[in-house]
Amino acid sequence: MRHRLVDVVLDITHHTPMSPPRHLTANDRRIYTPQPLAVGQTVDLDKPAAKHLIAVCRQRAGDSVALFNGDGAIYTGTLVAPASVQGCAVAIERIDHPAVEPALDVALFQAIGKGDRTDWAIQKAVEMGATSITPLITERVNVKLDAARTQKRQQRWQAIAVAACEQSGRVRIPPVHPPMALAQLEPTQGRAMCHLDPQAHASLNALGQPETLGLIVGPEGGLSAEETERLVRLGSVGVKLGPRILRTETAGVACLAAIQALWGDLVDD
Repeated sequence: MRHRLVDVVLDITHHTPMSPPRHLTANDRRIYTPQPLAVGQTVDLDKPAAKHLIAVCRQRAGDSVALFNGDGAIYTGTLVAPASVQGCAVAIERIDHPAVEPALDVALFQAIGKGDRTDWAIQKAVEMGATSITPLITERVNVKLDAARTQKRQQRWQAIAVAACEQSGRVRIPPVHPPMALAQLEPTQGRAMCHLDPQAHASLNALGQPETLGLIVGPEGGLSAEETERLVRLGSVGVKLGPRILRTETAGVACLAAIQALWGDLVDD
């Protein structure tokens, strides 16, 4: 007996297993929202998120949107009508746990730079997998911050970290801690420590293969001799990052990249 072609196609379609969940791509719109999320839930997004989706990303009702709240998951759903720059909602349909967070725990202590240099350093450090960031005040930091400016800067830096997670696909938000003086830095039990020192003879390989690491990056004028001596007494290892002198905002990111290549998720499995 001959079967019609449409019957065969329908029969194959009926018995073919469903395709696996689609992995997120660079084209997916990832939006951070600090609220509980769950499949089957319709969540309202605030005005800044709505404006970004509608005015910047040109998303419309029916488009796919990926949400995350920092709990380690991505919640994918559909933008529902009505959607405007004043506010919109997303109906969550699926949850995924992408393997995007770094296996190596690296806490960055980054000396504060002039202008927007610290902004740039924080953004790129998040992209390169830093798990926490502490802006550092050292003897040669030429930025003066009172209490009000410190709080405002910290809020700005945390917002930059959130935006970097949205761009890079990370699903946990690295905390940006309040600025602290290097003199207040204390060793953390179980965490290896290193500081960048252009006069050092050791390289990153001298650290062995740490599971957790604190990376200290000095300011434009470098760490003072007294600061370097104090770090050594705390157990920090001075390391040299190649033959060239890097800017403070470049050094931290370059070192994070080297660390990820040596022991992190930039290595081949």
